Amino acid sequence: GTTMTLQSQKDILDNVSWYSSADNSQGPLTALEALENKTVGWNSVNELNYSIGDDKTTLDYSSCAFYNDCSSSTYSLTRGPVKARMITMQEIVKLGCTRAHESCPIWVYNYIKGSIEHGGTSDGNNQTGYYWTLSANPNYNFAWGIGGGGAVNDNTCTYGRSLRAVIEINK
Repeated sequence: GTTMTLQSQKDILDNVSWYSSADNSQGPLTALEALENKTVGWNSVNELNYSIGDDKTTLDYSSCAFYNDCSSSTYSLTRGPVKARMITMQEIVKLGCTRAHESCPIWVYNYIKGSIEHGGTSDGNNQTGYYWTLSANPNYNFAWGIGGGGAVNDNTCTYGRSLRAVIEINK
């Protein structure tokens, strides 16, 4: 294609809730608002318009009953134009990530607190030990993310975790 999709190497925000109430049915509105505010002035990245949920316009389903079973939607949302988004569980699984420690490529979890204990080269400034994905767990008020141990985890939506930006640039 004509674009590349990239994820930031380090967190761009720390201690952000996925959603401000213990309910994942609306999607990561708290996290997305913080991400959009942080990245609004970024230059040299393409503006994104995306949908997630039942219509599968751009991204896959929003709900993952297990880390590798994303086959329904807890929420549907359309965003844009924005400069960045969060990574989905479907994208994380394609990289080889599972619930097992050190299953993700090191670059996925490097710079998260605890990454040095699992082969990473730096714990960086991430003090939460975890960053959010765009995907929800439908069975609980949880959302999926990546921990410093290099594995997929789910956490309560109201917990403060970090955010990494996914952007698109022209080749």
